[in-house]
Amino acid sequence: MLTWQTVLDRTRRFLSDQVREGRAPRVTDQELCDAWIDAQDDLVQYVARRSTFTIDDGLSECMLPDDLYRVLYIANSDGWTMVPLTPEGINDQTDTNVWEGMYWYLTHDKIEFTDALDYEATVHYSAYYPAPTVDDLNKPIFIPRWTIQPAVYYVAAQCIEKQIVSDPQLRQYATRTQDSGTPISNPFLQVAEYLLKRYREQVYSRTADSQERSTWHSSYR
Repeated sequence: MLTWQTVLDRTRRFLSDQVREGRAPRVTDQELCDAWIDAQDDLVQYVARRSTFTIDDGLSECMLPDDLYRVLYIANSDGWTMVPLTPEGINDQTDTNVWEGMYWYLTHDKIEFTDALDYEATVHYSAYYPAPTVDDLNKPIFIPRWTIQPAVYYVAAQCIEKQIVSDPQLRQYATRTQDSGTPISNPFLQVAEYLLKRYREQVYSRTADSQERSTWHSSYR
């Protein structure tokens, strides 16, 4: 099983952030953990993690789970699906399996219905991946295996952006000159942009089909 220890070690190898005796690493484990969480959160828009929760009949609202990214659809045990209520109003559908007379919409922390449920409802949604905890090295990481390397690129870019923000402490690197003589205001910026480009290229190459994006299942569920 993929664990936080595995991805932490792989990320440090990529960064070549070797710790000398008596010296702290340039990037702390907490900073890497924060950047990894950001990478996982960004991946959700390309590689969906499916989850569900149920709402008892008789209720007209329910608190949203903390890991909800996007509601996919809502259905009852008979397979009837509920139509969302959009800002433009009711989106009429001719599907014979529509849950007639029931519509749903989201507030900032709840899912609400236009009437009390007459059946138990199951909400199918895309979920954020569980976040690693910096001190729990054995905590499972649930992203698909092929996304590890793109995530490492994303994390590395985040670490370099930290150096860009710290530019006043790195003033000796603030201006460099290319072979053509063109000055570079901050060489770290080019590296960060390159790493994010590699992240996007690797993710897009595996998720070019929109249907694949929404149905890809994690290998570690």
